[in-house]
Amino acid sequence: MTATVTSPREVLDALAARVAPAPVALSVPDLGIEMAVLPQALDERGQMALPASAFDAGWYQYSAGPGASQGTTVLASHVFTVAEGEGPFLTLLNAQPGQLVSIVDAEGEQHEYRITTVEQIPKDDVPLDRIFTTVGDPRLVMVTCGGDYDADYASGVGRYQDNVIVTAERLS
Repeated sequence: MTATVTSPREVLDALAARVAPAPVALSVPDLGIEMAVLPQALDERGQMALPASAFDAGWYQYSAGPGASQGTTVLASHVFTVAEGEGPFLTLLNAQPGQLVSIVDAEGEQHEYRITTVEQIPKDDVPLDRIFTTVGDPRLVMVTCGGDYDADYASGVGRYQDNVIVTAERLS
Protein backbone atom coordinates (compact mmCIF):
# COMPACT_ATOMS: atom_id res chain seq x y z
CA MET A 1 0.00 0.00 0.00
CA THR A 2 1.34 3.43 -0.96
CA ALA A 3 0.65 6.44 1.21
CA THR A 4 -0.75 9.53 -0.48
CA VAL A 5 1.10 12.70 0.41
CA THR A 6 -0.99 15.84 0.23
CA SER A 7 1.19 18.67 1.53
CA PRO A 8 4.84 19.80 1.41
CA ARG A 9 5.07 19.30 5.19
CA GLU A 10 3.95 15.66 4.77
CA VAL A 11 6.64 15.18 2.11
CA LEU A 12 9.28 16.56 4.50
CA ASP A 13 7.99 14.37 7.35
CA ALA A 14 8.12 11.29 5.09
CA LEU A 15 11.70 12.08 4.09
CA ALA A 16 12.70 12.68 7.71
CA ALA A 17 11.45 9.21 8.60
CA ARG A 18 14.06 7.71 6.21
CA VAL A 19 17.17 9.40 7.61
CA ALA A 20 19.61 7.93 10.13
CA PRO A 21 18.78 8.20 13.86
CA ALA A 22 18.48 11.73 15.21
CA PRO A 23 21.36 13.34 17.10
CA VAL A 24 20.70 13.81 20.83
CA ALA A 25 23.98 15.22 22.19
CA LEU A 26 26.79 17.43 20.89
CA SER A 27 30.30 17.85 22.28
CA VAL A 28 33.12 20.14 21.13
CA PRO A 29 35.65 19.65 23.95
CA ASP A 30 38.15 22.32 22.82
CA LEU A 31 35.37 24.94 22.95
CA GLY A 32 33.69 23.71 26.14
CA ILE A 33 30.49 22.88 24.27
CA GLU A 34 28.31 20.12 25.76
CA MET A 35 24.69 20.39 24.63
CA ALA A 36 21.53 18.41 24.21
CA VAL A 37 20.26 18.31 20.63
CA LEU A 38 16.54 18.67 19.93
CA PRO A 39 14.82 18.03 16.57
CA GLN A 40 13.51 21.16 14.87
CA ALA A 41 11.30 21.71 11.85
CA LEU A 42 10.29 24.97 10.16
CA ASP A 43 9.07 28.09 11.92
CA GLU A 44 6.14 30.25 10.78
CA ARG A 45 8.44 32.10 8.33
CA GLY A 46 9.51 28.85 6.66
CA GLN A 47 13.00 28.97 8.20
CA MET A 48 14.70 26.45 10.45
CA ALA A 49 13.21 26.71 13.94
CA LEU A 50 15.53 26.87 16.96
CA PRO A 51 15.08 25.63 20.52
CA ALA A 52 14.07 28.42 22.91
CA SER A 53 17.15 27.88 25.08
CA ALA A 54 20.63 28.93 24.02
CA PHE A 55 21.81 25.85 25.94
CA ASP A 56 20.17 23.42 23.49
CA ALA A 57 21.20 22.84 19.89
CA GLY A 58 18.56 22.27 17.25
CA TRP A 59 18.92 19.57 14.61
CA TYR A 60 17.14 20.41 11.37
CA GLN A 61 15.09 17.24 11.20
CA TYR A 62 14.92 17.36 7.40
CA SER A 63 18.71 17.23 7.17
CA ALA A 64 20.78 14.06 7.32
CA GLY A 65 21.17 12.22 10.60
CA PRO A 66 24.78 11.86 11.79
CA GLY A 67 24.94 8.23 10.59
CA ALA A 68 23.57 8.93 7.11
CA SER A 69 25.66 7.82 4.14
CA GLN A 70 25.46 11.24 2.49
CA GLY A 71 24.34 14.81 3.10
CA THR A 72 24.76 17.42 5.79
CA THR A 73 23.72 17.14 9.42
CA VAL A 74 22.65 20.70 10.33
CA LEU A 75 22.75 21.92 13.95
CA ALA A 76 21.98 25.46 15.06
CA SER A 77 21.50 27.38 18.29
CA HIS A 78 21.06 30.87 19.64
CA VAL A 79 24.27 32.61 20.58
CA PHE A 80 22.43 34.56 23.30
CA THR A 81 18.99 34.89 24.83
CA VAL A 82 17.72 37.71 27.02
CA ALA A 83 16.58 35.23 29.68
CA GLU A 84 19.79 33.15 29.78
CA GLY A 85 22.59 35.34 28.47
CA GLU A 86 25.41 33.82 26.43
CA GLY A 87 25.02 30.24 25.23
CA PRO A 88 27.68 27.65 24.32
CA PHE A 89 27.52 28.42 20.58
CA LEU A 90 29.03 31.85 21.35
CA THR A 91 32.40 30.06 21.25
CA LEU A 92 31.91 28.75 17.68
CA LEU A 93 33.70 31.79 16.28
CA ASN A 94 36.79 30.55 18.16
CA ALA A 95 36.65 27.14 16.46
CA GLN A 96 39.74 26.07 14.54
CA PRO A 97 40.23 23.59 11.69
CA GLY A 98 41.34 20.27 13.12
CA GLN A 99 39.31 20.46 16.33
CA LEU A 100 37.12 17.45 17.04
CA VAL A 101 33.34 17.31 17.37
CA SER A 102 31.32 14.39 18.70
CA ILE A 103 27.63 13.67 18.22
CA VAL A 104 25.70 10.90 19.95
CA ASP A 105 22.59 9.68 18.13
CA ALA A 106 19.29 8.36 19.51
CA GLU A 107 20.61 4.79 19.38
CA GLY A 108 23.65 5.70 21.48
CA GLU A 109 26.14 5.58 18.61
CA GLN A 110 28.91 8.17 18.69
CA HIS A 111 29.93 9.95 15.47
CA GLU A 112 33.21 11.84 15.25
CA TYR A 113 33.93 14.88 13.06
CA ARG A 114 36.90 17.16 12.40
CA ILE A 115 36.33 20.88 11.81
CA THR A 116 37.46 21.95 8.35
CA THR A 117 36.22 25.55 8.01
CA VAL A 118 34.98 28.42 10.18
CA GLU A 119 33.24 31.27 8.37
CA GLN A 120 31.45 34.45 9.37
CA ILE A 121 29.10 35.43 6.54
CA PRO A 122 26.51 38.24 6.28
CA LYS A 123 23.05 36.69 6.76
CA ASP A 124 21.89 37.79 3.32
CA ASP A 125 24.87 36.01 1.69
CA VAL A 126 24.69 32.65 3.48
CA PRO A 127 24.87 29.87 0.86
CA LEU A 128 21.79 27.95 2.00
CA ASP A 129 22.09 25.43 -0.83
CA ARG A 130 25.57 24.49 0.42
CA ILE A 131 24.40 24.10 4.04
CA PHE A 132 21.04 22.41 3.55
CA THR A 133 22.02 19.63 1.16
CA THR A 134 21.09 15.97 1.19
CA VAL A 135 23.82 14.90 -1.23
CA GLY A 136 27.59 14.67 -1.06
CA ASP A 137 29.91 13.25 1.55
CA PRO A 138 28.50 13.15 5.08
CA ARG A 139 29.41 16.24 7.07
CA LEU A 140 28.27 18.44 9.92
CA VAL A 141 27.41 22.13 9.76
CA MET A 142 26.89 24.13 12.97
CA VAL A 143 25.31 27.58 12.63
CA THR A 144 24.78 30.48 15.00
CA CYS A 145 24.64 34.27 14.88
CA GLY A 146 27.63 36.57 14.90
CA GLY A 147 28.91 39.96 13.88
CA ASP A 148 27.35 43.24 14.92
CA TYR A 149 23.93 43.35 16.56
CA ASP A 150 21.35 45.73 15.08
CA ALA A 151 18.86 46.66 17.76
CA ASP A 152 15.50 48.17 16.91
CA TYR A 153 14.88 49.83 20.25
CA ALA A 154 11.42 51.01 19.28
CA SER A 155 10.15 47.46 18.77
CA GLY A 156 12.49 45.76 21.23
CA VAL A 157 13.64 43.45 18.44
CA GLY A 158 17.05 43.14 16.87
CA ARG A 159 19.22 40.76 14.93
CA TYR A 160 22.83 39.90 14.35
CA GLN A 161 24.14 40.87 10.93
CA ASP A 162 26.10 37.66 10.29
CA ASN A 163 26.01 33.91 10.73
CA VAL A 164 28.94 31.88 12.02
CA ILE A 165 29.13 28.62 10.03
CA VAL A 166 31.39 25.79 11.18
CA THR A 167 31.77 22.84 8.83
CA ALA A 168 33.23 19.49 9.83
CA GLU A 169 34.01 16.27 7.96
CA ARG A 170 32.82 12.97 9.41
CA LEU A 171 35.57 10.68 10.66
CA SER A 172 33.39 7.83 11.99
